[in-house]
Amino acid sequence: MITYRKSEQIRLERRADPEPPFFCSTLISAYAPKRDAPVAVDYFNLTSTAPERSDTIVCHDVERALGDELERRPFTAPLLIDATGFAESLFGAGEAAAQFCSGQNLATLVLVSSAGSLPAPDGSTALAIACWPDDLGDLERLFQQAGDEGRFWGAFIPIIDPVTTSLGTLERLAASAARHGAAFLASAPIDSDPSALRSLAERSDVAEEEYERIFHTNPESLLVATERHIAALASEHGLIDHVILPESFENENWRAAAMLSRCGARRIRMDGEDEIGWSILRSARIIAHLTKPLAQVSSAASLSIVGDLELPAVDALEEWLATGRAHFIDEVDARWRLRRDHGAGG
Repeated sequence: MITYRKSEQIRLERRADPEPPFFCSTLISAYAPKRDAPVAVDYFNLTSTAPERSDTIVCHDVERALGDELERRPFTAPLLIDATGFAESLFGAGEAAAQFCSGQNLATLVLVSSAGSLPAPDGSTALAIACWPDDLGDLERLFQQAGDEGRFWGAFIPIIDPVTTSLGTLERLAASAARHGAAFLASAPIDSDPSALRSLAERSDVAEEEYERIFHTNPESLLVATERHIAALASEHGLIDHVILPESFENENWRAAAMLSRCGARRIRMDGEDEIGWSILRSARIIAHLTKPLAQVSSAASLSIVGDLELPAVDALEEWLATGRAHFIDEVDARWRLRRDHGAGG
């Protein structure tokens, strides 16, 4: 049972480095994470739970709460606003947060879900539609609305076994997203606690072999394989295979750091303790904290003058600044795309 209690509190996290899957610096939610039944997904921490009873906090004056936070310390773009779940249909607090941030001219990514609704059109924000709950009818409706309104949007699949690991479901989601003009199809594994696992096992559509897998196998390999499969589907349907930051976001250093962060994380997850992957992640953090614009540094000298910046990152960044692409990054992304069903890359 979910009950809602109004509060002056707002959930806000600041991150110093761009972390997959959203790569945002400031994360905002007007709701407590345990706000949906039977399974609630926390998109900040990429976890899920199935609360039997939850007294959910809803910020009743979003503009005031964000204004107070802004006075204490400025927000750093890009922002992620979590407007997922049924509560958004009742209170619209996520949309209110998006409107406030738009008024501050902050590049914002608004995360909505099949249980909620799209915020009013706003040219300064991008949309990510989370495919949870897994109601294909509701998702098709939101995809179509986003496409018909000419939004800059993409789909985000929280990978929850066995519900969003079904190859048929993933193919239908990818095809629908592409048909309605999505820019990207991204995903990330969700770490489900025991209560969420029990709730998932109780679904009527769970087959016997899936039930056994929920409780008696290590899910990590399947979750990674599914994430790679979704990336392959994205490529096959002409979509970018990761979350794209809002077009209005102009911080070149953060964009570069996000690119390196994605590349490093993918190499590590494909290859285990990959030395190059870890070096790229270290370089991503250095770039995120660099005070001068990359282009300015590069125009004066090689990026190798940046202390502790690793050689693979230097080469990739210099090519990216010159051409908008980096072959090293592209090669890692291409190798990451691997279908589960026949082992062919996208």
